[in-house]
Amino acid sequence: MILKLDLFRSDTMWLIEKLGLYLDSMDTAIADARLKDRERIDRLNIKTQDGFDDQQEHLYLHALLFDEDFPSKLRYSFLLMSYIVFESASKALGEELNRRKIVGPKLEKKRKNGESWPQAVRRFLESEPNSIRIIDAAMWTELFAFNDLRNCIVHRGGDVNSWDKSERVMQIIEENKNRGLALNDKGFIQIEVVYCRHVVNVIHGFFDRVFEETGFGPAE
Repeated sequence: MILKLDLFRSDTMWLIEKLGLYLDSMDTAIADARLKDRERIDRLNIKTQDGFDDQQEHLYLHALLFDEDFPSKLRYSFLLMSYIVFESASKALGEELNRRKIVGPKLEKKRKNGESWPQAVRRFLESEPNSIRIIDAAMWTELFAFNDLRNCIVHRGGDVNSWDKSERVMQIIEENKNRGLALNDKGFIQIEVVYCRHVVNVIHGFFDRVFEETGFGPAE
């Protein structure tokens, strides 16, 4: 038996998979720019002590730009874009679940006081009647952490010390230090590409699980 392609599921998963491709392209662009800048420094004509000092300054700025500031700030933008994709896709999912009469209540765009978007999505899925409780606690925890990091980046530019929920962000960093989250020496969130890949996998896993457990057809 060949199941008919589910266009809604296919379109949603295609969009999420493109996040991974965009991340690969972004990481390649950073590596190329790093290489070109290092080649520029290596071509400097050093014949005097001043020339040597100038080269060392270039090397210092190169390391600062390409090993810390530039990649991390681009990854800030990647996390914000990923959050937008999660938010827009989950809104569309809520409408589709309503249209297919899988879920009765509507996914409210207006949230309860203090409620994050992932928390609103959870409330929607787990509301009666037709409660959908197929997302495990660990995945919700990851989505909530993603939301909290996003808020610190949006409202404080990633400056943890100036954020009123700094303890929560520090907890997330500690729990994800093996996935590439850290705090730099200036108190800003430092993000490695491995954490960005983790976020893509979490989003992909969330939608794939909902689609699979609520009877959507195959994506491909």
